[in-house]
Amino acid sequence: MGRYRRRQKSLLDLIPPIMGMIALGVFFVPGFRQAPGTLLIVVIVGGVLAIVGFIAWKLLRKKTADPGALGTAATTSTPVPSRPDQAPIFRAANGRVNLMDDYKPRQFETNWSQELLSKLEWKRFEDVVAAYSRELGYEAKTTRIGADGGVDVQLFQNGQPNPTMIIQCKAWDAYKVGVKPVRELFGVMAADKVANGAFFTTGEYTAEAEAWARDKNLDLVNGREFLNRIGQLPTPAQGKLLELATQGDYTTPTCPSCGVKMVLRTASKGRCEGSSFYGCRNNPRCKQTFKVSRAD
Repeated sequence: MGRYRRRQKSLLDLIPPIMGMIALGVFFVPGFRQAPGTLLIVVIVGGVLAIVGFIAWKLLRKKTADPGALGTAATTSTPVPSRPDQAPIFRAANGRVNLMDDYKPRQFETNWSQELLSKLEWKRFEDVVAAYSRELGYEAKTTRIGADGGVDVQLFQNGQPNPTMIIQCKAWDAYKVGVKPVRELFGVMAADKVANGAFFTTGEYTAEAEAWARDKNLDLVNGREFLNRIGQLPTPAQGKLLELATQGDYTTPTCPSCGVKMVLRTASKGRCEGSSFYGCRNNPRCKQTFKVSRAD
């Protein structure tokens, strides 16, 4: 609500009292009722002019009303940004324009992309792969935090107690998945007597790894292929996976031992002094660390 301020007087304010005094004075002029017809006409015309002048004065007064008076919008509110990337501007009392220095536009992911896939930390990537498998009709179970024995997701079908397929996931985009982890997954398949296996990565595989797995029941799915498979799902299912992928903090790595989000730290000594790495929040009890292999 605007603050009430006393409006300054103007010459227009003098018109009504002057007209009133003239009319009152003429009415009480001695002999007014016996005045000749010409004088009477002049008085009538003067009264009409006075009424017209009064109406014009009222309209003009309304037009020139003080903008700071009660009930008028003397000030404007801070504009609300129409898009997430527009920072509101606040005008300080001293008249200077101040930008919100701590304003950081929120990133909204609206579609699946290779860039988004590359941002997913390892645990979130596993959860997305498991959720994708459920959309295909499997019962998917992720392994608990800790040593996983080379298996991240187990797929079950038709209520069977033993898994139909086992999956290993690697959120690697800085370098390619080589033949060694692929062989290890195949070894687990043989040991657990699981007929089918799949390896999912956000990045790529080496040519050697692809050649080694070519004649085996082992599906190697790189980032591009995974995006293609997600794109073949119904639109609601794609949206559900996207919501799961981008919920909360999906870029900071999870400690594989403790299951908590890690902290970005800088090495203060040793061979890697000055370099950044992710360390567990429970340090020194937990010594788990991750190298920073991409921009976070």
